[in-house]
Amino acid sequence: GLKGTGGYVDRWYAVDPGVDHPQATYEFYDDGTTVYVTGEDVWDSKITGRYRTDGQYADALEKFMDGRKWQVLVPPEAASYRAELESRGFWVTAADHAVSEGIHTVSTLLQTRRLIVNRDECPRLVRRIPEYSWDDKAARAGNEEPKKVSDDECDALRYGVHGKIPVWRVAGIQ
Repeated sequence: GLKGTGGYVDRWYAVDPGVDHPQATYEFYDDGTTVYVTGEDVWDSKITGRYRTDGQYADALEKFMDGRKWQVLVPPEAASYRAELESRGFWVTAADHAVSEGIHTVSTLLQTRRLIVNRDECPRLVRRIPEYSWDDKAARAGNEEPKKVSDDECDALRYGVHGKIPVWRVAGIQ
């Protein structure tokens, strides 16, 4: 693809919205070969003891994005947050919510070193990736799904790459 003046093919953000659990937002750069996760913004209402409104989350996203309106991937079920962002002129796209396929995409890109997470800028994500595991109880019932414990950061990562990165790139086809 054609690289922009910043040396990347594409740049976007992905959000896992949360009210009573952390809201995680990540910044992504794609150079056409490798996807880089270069920034993290997490608001954890359990730690802060304060909830945020959709408007306050939108304010925080504007600040995190430094006023730019790059594409933002948000899961379809976060309708009110998506509406708030759209009313402010954000380019909002529904994130692909496929769990098993999304985990496969993330793990494949990580294993092949085509997804790189900046350890210094994304410390919560770096801590959470090893904790993201399959739910044994759900597996016994025939369902593949991750444990719903400390998964917000990894869900945002999954939203940021699955569906955004073409299948042929995930498979490593040139």
